[in-house]
Amino acid sequence: NQWFTLMDWNPKIKFIKINRKNDGSDKVNGPISEWKNLTNIEYADYSRLDNLA
Repeated sequence: NQWFTLMDWNPKIKFIKINRKNDGSDKVNGPISEWKNLTNIEYADYSRLDNLA
């Protein structure tokens, strides 16, 4: 998919996927299996979003 390609082509950029809740309770709020081998992706929830800026 295009997000994987973007992250794969830009390994020096850190990408952050923001989830409403980062508990993996459904497909939206958990890690993306296709991205599991990428080292430049991080997952965070809304409560952590305020501290990232």
